[in-house]
Amino acid sequence: MDYHVHSLGHAAFRPIPAEIAPFLECARQRGIAEIGLADHDRYAAAFDWRAVRETAATYPEVTVRFGVEVDYRSGGKPAIRALLGTLPRDFATGSVHNIGEWNFDHPDHRDGFDRYDPDELYRIYFGEVAACAASGLFQIIGHLDLIKIWGHRPRGDVVALAGVALRAIAGAGAAVELSTAGLRRPVAETYPSLPLLQEAYRMNIPLTLSSDAHRPEEVGQEIDLAARIARQAGYRTVTGFSHCRSRQVEL
Repeated sequence: MDYHVHSLGHAAFRPIPAEIAPFLECARQRGIAEIGLADHDRYAAAFDWRAVRETAATYPEVTVRFGVEVDYRSGGKPAIRALLGTLPRDFATGSVHNIGEWNFDHPDHRDGFDRYDPDELYRIYFGEVAACAASGLFQIIGHLDLIKIWGHRPRGDVVALAGVALRAIAGAGAAVELSTAGLRRPVAETYPSLPLLQEAYRMNIPLTLSSDAHRPEEVGQEIDLAARIARQAGYRTVTGFSHCRSRQVEL
């Protein structure tokens, strides 16, 4: 499975069969049996599920699930709920990319880390992730420890710092994703790290696998490695979704 694929990229691709097909073709070539298309909510007006269905019909080997990745911000729950009510979907992924107005994962804004004590920054970030999960709006919580993207690490125990988020995710019954996208970033590590993944397993938090692909060639990238890491953490199944209902699939 690969449950985090952006067929629109960052508006780099159009929602037409000719530009959707390369994503499904890469999935087919890499043996990905199920793909979750989860474009960013800011592009919701461009979603064209008809075009996706038309394209998916030519790839019977690949099951396509419809999703959306929502950029969660505190106070945004009513607008998010309204948006989700307009979208036919199998799942919704909630992710935190901002601390206030600071888009910390954008390369042009990396200097913002200099304004924070690293432990305090991680506490703030995981507090936002906890609010995202506690909203109850999402089936999946995206890239749990994205705050490490540029290699900034806390001095303290990251598992303890993430505790508030993990408890909220467990309480909401949401899944976390094991994303290989971090392997393509300066941190060079999956999201989440193995210790966080082990804690998620201990807390009975379900798991999805993802590449966070924004280009066709990234679909399914290092998913086999992700599956091995999941097994190392203790997982024996991963979670799929259909009409926002989950099912377990053996690793």
